[in-house]
Amino acid sequence: MFKLPMLPRSLEATCRDLADPNRKVRLSAVRDAPRHSDSEGRERILPLLIRILDESTDSGLRVAVLVALADGGMHEAIGNILPLLTDGDLDVRRYALLALGELAEEGDSLVLSKIAPFLGATDPRVRYQALSATFALAGTGASAALCSAKDDADARIRELLARLLGELLDLGNDEAARAALHSLTGDEHPLVRAVAQLMCLERGIDAPTDGVVALVARALRPGEPRDEQLAIELSGRLRIRPAEPALTRRAFGILGLSADPFRFHARVALAALGHAAAVRSVERGLRRGNRLERFALLSAMAEVRARAFAPLIEAAQLDPELRESAEEALLALERENS
Repeated sequence: MFKLPMLPRSLEATCRDLADPNRKVRLSAVRDAPRHSDSEGRERILPLLIRILDESTDSGLRVAVLVALADGGMHEAIGNILPLLTDGDLDVRRYALLALGELAEEGDSLVLSKIAPFLGATDPRVRYQALSATFALAGTGASAALCSAKDDADARIRELLARLLGELLDLGNDEAARAALHSLTGDEHPLVRAVAQLMCLERGIDAPTDGVVALVARALRPGEPRDEQLAIELSGRLRIRPAEPALTRRAFGILGLSADPFRFHARVALAALGHAAAVRSVERGLRRGNRLERFALLSAMAEVRARAFAPLIEAAQLDPELRESAEEALLALERENS
């Protein structure tokens, strides 16, 4: 039977249900709590959440509270979260690390000193959260900790590390981080290798491209949705020829019809490679395509950044509906080719 979705709880209902003896009701109220964190209800909600954290023996409920505190930005609870780093429950420890990474101020030396021992924890899930929290709070100061993790035995941590090293390099030049990231482009795990290659190539660092091609060909499952799109864009931007057959399949599918979510990006990448049918398709799409297609093509051009697209983008500026997107695409071209 069709059921209407439940309406979000009011502040009064949330406060009432946070003390309800029924676990299901309390858990649902905990998940609603962040909605009231920016209102006058914060002073009423926070003590109730902390009480659950301090008094409950239900690890699932305490984990939900930690997530709610992080989502609600309730930094006042940091003092109550720190003792949970030594809690007997693994999930509580993991989510305490996650919450601290979200709530503590950048550069908080006390919190960083409490997190540091967990970078070498036995359980990789704990190391994962500790590494993420360390970068979130230390920024460029996390370089040594990140570089030390490049030989971690767990592939999920090395994948995370590749992403964090890319973000670290965005903050400024760091030769140690650059070397650590480049070393991961030859990692034994295919996804770690592919992510490291994406991070390097996106930042102008020479790297192999086999992992990028594997992502374009869907021979490798992406770790994040953005990975696949970035691989397609880089294939066009950097003229990665081995990706052309896979790009063609994604751009045109069977009999010229494709339902691929990245079909417009694939067409633009192919056009950058000089694929004649793709060039015609992009030109036609910008002139006569529907609104979605034209915006998608301009967005892809801004990411692929091939100089040959400049005349098409300049022509698109004449359309009032496309002017802003076309200007953004031209700026991206200028930055890439300056």
